[in-house]
Amino acid sequence: MGVALKQKLLAELERLSEEHLAEVLDFVNFLLFKENKITSKAETLPTPEKDPLLNFIGGVSHGNLAKDIDKEVYGE
Repeated sequence: MGVALKQKLLAELERLSEEHLAEVLDFVNFLLFKENKITSKAETLPTPEKDPLLNFIGGVSHGNLAKDIDKEVYGE
């Protein structure tokens, strides 16, 4: 079924103008980009080995950083 679909697509492409062929090519490139982005997303997720900041998350314990911020910014 895949081969028949490709053959039909090729036959229909023969009927298109250059302008429409350029649009089809742009759309195909978009679909390939989107497909590649979805499949490679898991591969590009940061890991502690790739991103040392992930090892630092939670490394500092501090209270509410915004506590009394008005006093710090505007004075009493």
